[in-house]
Formats: sequence, structure tokens, C-alpha cells
Amino acid sequence: MQHSAPPPISKDSAAYRNAGFGTHEIVLYYDLVRELLYECWDRVVFAKLPLSDDSLEAEVRSLETHRDEWLESLEVEDLRGRTPASVVERERRRIPEVMSGREAMVDHDCPMCQMMADDPTPMFWNLDGCNMDEGFAFSFHRTMAEWEDEEREYPGVQPPMR
Repeated sequence: MQHSAPPPISKDSAAYRNAGFGTHEIVLYYDLVRELLYECWDRVVFAKLPLSDDSLEAEVRSLETHRDEWLESLEVEDLRGRTPASVVERERRRIPEVMSGREAMVDHDCPMCQMMADDPTPMFWNLDGCNMDEGFAFSFHRTMAEWEDEEREYPGVQPPMR
């Protein structure tokens, strides 16, 4: 009706500064933590770096550099040329990620994907948590009991034994 997108949320607003994480941010930070764990594992375990106060500080600096490079990388899988930092920023500012149906196509053999690709209207792109580990360690619950209570709400799903 307005023929334009709504304005993004200002970076100075309370909504920007105090909002909870959105799905894109959760998924990307999960991927970032995994990336940093792999990087650290490779450097400390495979390279057998000695663990001293100096080497620990150097490792922290190295991981900070790797984090910053990853957040600005155009090569992160599933982001289609976007950087993780830009996706997080756009989500925080409530700017939708839009693409054509053809760009959004995942499976070229899928009839639904083909139909979507032929649709001339814009599509919303998003990430989901399908590749994230399940379990208390990856939840937002403060206690194992809170997590177990929520898990019981899903029929047929039992929380793992302690």
C-alpha cells in the first residue's frame, strides 16, 4: 500500500539496544561458536601448543581475530553473499532479507521449489535452527529443570536422562 519498506529501527533506540536475539542472530552466533571451537581445537590440540599464560593470551587474541574475520566473511555457507555481521545488523534493525524465488530455491528437483522460482514476487529469506544441536547446553533456560519441563510439553519427546 505504501510502495516502500518501513524505516529500519534506529541504532539509538531502546528497541535496538535492548531487544532479545532473533533467530538469525542465534543461528549465526551458534555457528560462530562452533567455528571458534574448531579453530581452537586445531591450534591447541593438533598443533600441541604449550599452555602458558602468554600462549593463552595469544590464543585469545587469535580467536578474536578469527571471530572478526568470520563475521565479515562473504564465504559463510547459506548466507548467499551476505556477511554474518550484516545479517545480524539487519535483523536487529528489523530489515527483512528479501530475494527472488529463483534465488531462494534450495532443491532444483523439488516441484514446490520450481513453482516458487517461477513466482515473480519477492520472497523472504531466513535462517532456521535445523543444524543446531539440541539439549540443555544450547537452550536459553537457566536450569536443567526448566529445560526438562519445556521438553515434556512436546508429545513423544523425552528429555535425556541425567
